[in-house]
Amino acid sequence: MALGRPVAFGIVLIILWWALLLLFGFGLPQFSPSWFPDLRATLVNLGALLVPLPVVVALSWWRQAGLALPRPDRSWWTLLPLLAFALSFAAGGLSGSPVQFFSSAILFLALGLNEELLYRGVIQHATNTLGAA
Repeated sequence: MALGRPVAFGIVLIILWWALLLLFGFGLPQFSPSWFPDLRATLVNLGALLVPLPVVVALSWWRQAGLALPRPDRSWWTLLPLLAFALSFAAGGLSGSPVQFFSSAILFLALGLNEELLYRGVIQHATNTLGAA
């Protein structure tokens, strides 16, 4: 279905993803433990990974979904100016505890992986056969 009807495949995946996201969002109790303040939101996003991750595994789209590691090269150093610019915003000081920073970092990683894997990894690869818009 993914390659034969890519638009229908994408629509079905998005509906399933949103349904699972809402199911976890409304199904999990309201909790925010002190040792992981963003635990509930992280679990919701990890739960929604149950839609795109099995597609990637079943169709072996590891590289297309961006989950295969590329060969190491030395071009990473070109990102140092961008990293320095981003870190400059922290020069005035950060507010919050280390637990909050760790919790937020894990949440943002789960959120980014969840959405990028669905939209760029699976749906964009499935609809590549349609050509440029």
